[in-house]
Amino acid sequence: MRKVNRWLSLMAIGLCVTLLGCSQDASRQDSLPKLRKRLAVDEVNAQSPLMITSLDMDQNGLIPEAFTFYGQNRKPRFDVVGQPESTVTFAMIMEDFDAPGDSPFVHWVVYNIPVKEINGAILPTPNSVVGKNSTDNLDYYGPHPPPRDKPHHYHFQFFAVKKRLLLEPGATRDQVVDALQTSVVAKGEFEVTYQSP
Repeated sequence: MRKVNRWLSLMAIGLCVTLLGCSQDASRQDSLPKLRKRLAVDEVNAQSPLMITSLDMDQNGLIPEAFTFYGQNRKPRFDVVGQPESTVTFAMIMEDFDAPGDSPFVHWVVYNIPVKEINGAILPTPNSVVGKNSTDNLDYYGPHPPPRDKPHHYHFQFFAVKKRLLLEPGATRDQVVDALQTSVVAKGEFEVTYQSP
């Protein structure tokens, strides 16, 4: 009888240890950092900052409806300054951080923009290349947040690149970001918001 009681006690201790371990593992899982959306500008390292201004809207302001899907879907113009002398081309990626899903919605991708063609131009310029947006089209897709949704934040992200990217037309956002990893010398972003009418 004494052996049976001892065996039962050992079984109880083992069960408690197992449950404690499972509880600690669950607690550890809960404490792990959650994966979050990342903008392209957060995925690419660069030593120097770029200063971005727009001829059509204000930094941290509202994007005029004419440049949205609800308006004329016009392409905004930008000026970029502060690039290092080693800059050969620019790349630009526009993303909506507040779109549903695990990744930002990609509205516009343009790369291999010559330095002399960037400022004040309507992209794409004659010698630049257009990538694929989240609608699988090679064009600008203006802000188009759902009706009654909260204001969305749109990030025009510019990268100064020390060479031409070896990418064919229609490259995806991720392909451009991967190509930028070893060739970016400066970066900057221009942020605006928009809420559906």
